[in-house]
Amino acid sequence: MKKTILCILSSLPLTAVADVTLPKVITSNMVLQRDAPITIWGWADVGEKVTVTLGPLSDPTTATAETDVEGNWKVTLPKRGLGEALSLTVEGRNKISLNNILMGDVWLCSGQSNMEWGISRSENPKEAIAAANHPNIRLFDVGKVASKTPLKDIAKGSGWKVCTPESMAKTGTSGGFSAVAYYFGKYLQEEMKDVPIGLLDSSWGGSKIEPWTTAAGWASVPQLADEYNRIKGIDPKKVKTNNQSKSAALYNGMVHGLSPLQIKGTLWYQGESNRAEGPHYHYRKLALVNGWRKIWGEDMPFYFVQLAPFGYPKDKNPEILPIFWQAQQRSAEEIPNTGMAVTIDVGNPKNIHPLQKAQVGKRLALLALKHTYDKGVLADSPTYLSHEIKSGKVTVKFQNTGGGLVASDGNVLRGFELAGADGQFVPATEVSISADSVILSNPKLPAPTKVRYAWSNTPNVNLASKEGLPVPAFQSK
Repeated sequence: MKKTILCILSSLPLTAVADVTLPKVITSNMVLQRDAPITIWGWADVGEKVTVTLGPLSDPTTATAETDVEGNWKVTLPKRGLGEALSLTVEGRNKISLNNILMGDVWLCSGQSNMEWGISRSENPKEAIAAANHPNIRLFDVGKVASKTPLKDIAKGSGWKVCTPESMAKTGTSGGFSAVAYYFGKYLQEEMKDVPIGLLDSSWGGSKIEPWTTAAGWASVPQLADEYNRIKGIDPKKVKTNNQSKSAALYNGMVHGLSPLQIKGTLWYQGESNRAEGPHYHYRKLALVNGWRKIWGEDMPFYFVQLAPFGYPKDKNPEILPIFWQAQQRSAEEIPNTGMAVTIDVGNPKNIHPLQKAQVGKRLALLALKHTYDKGVLADSPTYLSHEIKSGKVTVKFQNTGGGLVASDGNVLRGFELAGADGQFVPATEVSISADSVILSNPKLPAPTKVRYAWSNTPNVNLASKEGLPVPAFQSK
C-alpha cells in the first residue's frame, strides 16, 4: 500500500511556490522619498495577491496588487512628509516586516573611482570615521555588476545602514562608504537637521560614461546619432560577456533595478576615463542626464564634479584637462537644473584621487542647498563673463563673485596668461584685482588679443570668491 501511495505522489506535477520577495534596495533602515508617491514593488507567484502596509500604527496606509504573468507586482502608496520612523509589511504567501524607515530625501551618487573612494582613503580618516554618528543619514552601496540587458533587480546590495563609524568604515568596496557622498549628506544635514538623507552609491572605478547611459539617452542627442545607431544594432544575445565597458552595461546592472524608487536628485563624479574626448564629452553628459531624467523626471537635479588637476603621465597633450574642463563647464551652463563643483584647488598633480573629499562633498551640498532647497547660500564658483582690451591692458569680468574676488592664499594672483596676434601665450606679469574684475598686462606684449587662466593639466592658481569657491579654468575666444 505504501508503495502505491509513493508512486501516485511522484507522478503528480510539481508546481514552483515562491515567497513574496522585495528588491535589494528596499530594506529596514531605508529612506523613502518624501512628498512623492511611494512605489513598493517585488515578485511572487503568478496570480498571487500581495498586500503592502506602510506607516505607524496610528496612521497606516495599505495597498494591494496581484502579480502579472511574470510574477511582478507593484503598488503605489500616497505621498508622506517628514515624521516618525515607519514600518513596512508586505504580505502574500509569506510576510516580510521592515522597520526604522524614514521619509526624507534620497540622492543617487554615481561615477567612477573618485565617487567610489571610501572615507578611510580621504583626509583625516580616523577622525572622520569616529565622528560619523548621524542617525538621520542612511547609506546603501550597490555592488559592481555589469549586464548585457537591464536587470529587474540589482544583483548585489549592502542593505540600508544607519550612518555610524562602523557602517562608514565597512560599507562599500574601496575603503568604506563613498567619502564624497557622505560629506554631501553631512553638510546637507547641518543645514536641514530635520530632513533624513538617504545616500545610494552606485559607482565603479575606471568606468567611462557610456556604460552608465541608456539607449533613450543616446537617442536624445542628435550629435551622437552615429554611436546610437551602432549601439542599437548590437544583439545582446551575441555579446559573449557582461563587460563593464560596454554601452549601458552599468546602467543595466547597477541603476535599472533602482528605477522604480523615487529619488530627490543625482550626484555625478566621473570623467577621468573620458578626458581624451574633449568638447565631445558634453554631448555624452547630455545623453546621460536625458536618459536618467526619462526615469526620474525631466527636472531631476543633477550636480557633478569638475575633475581635479592631475599630471596624467601617458597624456602627451599638456592641455587635455583644460579642454575637458571647458566641456564640463558647458554642460553646467547649458543643461537645465545642473550645477558643477569646481575642484581646481584640491587636486594633487601626483594623485588622481585627491584626499580632500570633504571640500568636494561640501561644494556639491552647497549647489543642492541653493538650487534644490532654495537656501540663501553662495554655491556657484565665480566664472568668466567677459573681457575688454584697452591700452594694452585686459580687464576680465566675472559673475557669481559673492563677497568679491580674492587671492585665496593672500599672494599675488597666479595662472593668467595673455596672447597677441601670433597666438603665443605669455604670463601676465602685472595683475590687479577688484570685487568682480581682474586687470592684466605684460609690458612685453603691448597689443594682447586673448586671455586665459589655469590653462594646464596641473595649474597652480589662487583666484576665488571671498567665500572660498575657486574660479575654474577658461580661455577667451
